[in-house]
Amino acid sequence: MQVFFWGTDVAAGDPSWVVDWLLPHYEGKRRVCIVAASQEQAELLDEHLWQLPGERFVAHALADEASAAHAPVVIATQTDDVPGQASVWLNLGTKALLPFPKGKELHEQVASDKEHKEQAREKFRQYRSNGVQPVFSDWTGPRS
Repeated sequence: MQVFFWGTDVAAGDPSWVVDWLLPHYEGKRRVCIVAASQEQAELLDEHLWQLPGERFVAHALADEASAAHAPVVIATQTDDVPGQASVWLNLGTKALLPFPKGKELHEQVASDKEHKEQAREKFRQYRSNGVQPVFSDWTGPRS
């Protein structure tokens, strides 16, 4: 598992940032799971994705919906809720995703406020103590 931390200048879980992060993975046909910090955040992201213009449409489902088993993007509040496997995970929660979910990549947003930076530091330490050397980069936009 590769773990990436993205330093951002936006609020934790900002829906526009999530879309910018998500689109390259979605367009690359990779199954993605977004682990939201709360049910409220999951529903907000779900609504935001439905409001995207047609050329940016992202097929997705909340983890408790029947279509989640076949959706290329699943929004959950915990890893156990995700039907099937995802190759890429985005953790918007406050805790590290341990044990690691099955997949190739795990991404973490580091919001600019002090509270979220401290949470990110703790998650970084936890991942490192579980045998993974996370990579930190400032977010400059989607990877091509």
